[in-house]
Amino acid sequence: MAIRKLLPGVDIVIDGDEISFRCDGETIEDMEFTWDDFEDPVLLGEVSEELAEYVDEEESSVDNPAASIKRLLKKLVRDNISDGEEEDFDPEDDDDDDDDDDSEVDDGDDDDAEDYDY
Repeated sequence: MAIRKLLPGVDIVIDGDEISFRCDGETIEDMEFTWDDFEDPVLLGEVSEELAEYVDEEESSVDNPAASIKRLLKKLVRDNISDGEEEDFDPEDDDDDDDDDDSEVDDGDDDDAEDYDY
């Protein structure tokens, strides 16, 4: 079972294919889902709006908690995390781990072209 902090006051609990949410350590009633449920963008939006009501606004620096929660849930669905470790999410972290390509920074010098002395 993995417990991850979405935003201050709201945790997501991942137990295999089952997903639930906690507010200040207490399970939020009627908020149990599966990974397949979150493939529905309408449901994902509704869940995000509902969870935003539980965010501790005094501790959160996020301007739009519903949008942040929705983005984090989408990322979870993509990653389908179920590794059993507790980890905090950084709502400011937009890294999708797609920066792993081996491309080099363009130095402005076309390395494939021949160098000419003028």
